[in-house]
Amino acid sequence: MSTPSSTVVSRGGLRRVLLWTLTPVLAVLAVLAPLAYLTFLRDAELTPAEFLDAGGSSGGGPVVVVAGASSVHGIGSADFVSVLRQRMGGHQFVNAGVNGHTSADLLARTDEIIAVKPDAVAILVGTNNVLDAGDVESDLIGYREDLDAMARRLNDETDAKVAFYSLQPIGEDLDDEPNLRLARFNEVIAEVAATHGATYLPLNETLRTTIRAEGGSTPSEFSLASAAVAGARHYYLGQSWDEIGRGNGYTVLVDGVHLNDRGAAMAADLAEHWLRTP
Repeated sequence: MSTPSSTVVSRGGLRRVLLWTLTPVLAVLAVLAPLAYLTFLRDAELTPAEFLDAGGSSGGGPVVVVAGASSVHGIGSADFVSVLRQRMGGHQFVNAGVNGHTSADLLARTDEIIAVKPDAVAILVGTNNVLDAGDVESDLIGYREDLDAMARRLNDETDAKVAFYSLQPIGEDLDDEPNLRLARFNEVIAEVAATHGATYLPLNETLRTTIRAEGGSTPSEFSLASAAVAGARHYYLGQSWDEIGRGNGYTVLVDGVHLNDRGAAMAADLAEHWLRTP
């Protein structure tokens, strides 16, 4: 049976409408899907699982685990673990950073850190605790318990020397409320490190010195959208993390939370000095 011409026209028109509608949507997805992978989803270089899958060795030398959240993961900002890897070829650096993690999340991953049998563990975690803080007093108690439990397990179940980084500023208005709140979390870090004989790595204090010297004052306006824009500028436009940070008004940060290349170099400096100190 022949199809009426009006039906043919109707179906053809529908196809054109769908094509016009879906083409820009598919184009956007073609841009956003790789960006999401590059900036948020892909694994860091040499995770604990990769290290263990390779037989527990990626080339010999002391094994150093750097553990934490996105600032350690280092895919949506400068990667200071890779900086250490480039500087200290005699060491094996395992990246146990996972985007979005809090201290409780990292505590739940302590088994994978211990399984690596590290010679040293450096921990930088807590920015997400600060950003998510509701009842600060209660959150500080929970944060202390998480760090205390991590330090205790690492001391009891490994022979690793342990260090805790203080948290980088949230934005570069150092006297605003987020940074005043963050200072209380850094006090907890210092106290836990002292209690367990761990080294305190003064990242916050080092970055603040540079911020003050250069007149930094831009508050944080961090969001997933701003992180995605920073990722697009880096991965699609080829801009350095320093260039992106400067464009956003920062001296040592990219987006008000994460480290740019300068900030990452300072984080690496602190760990390198600690690791090279007998």
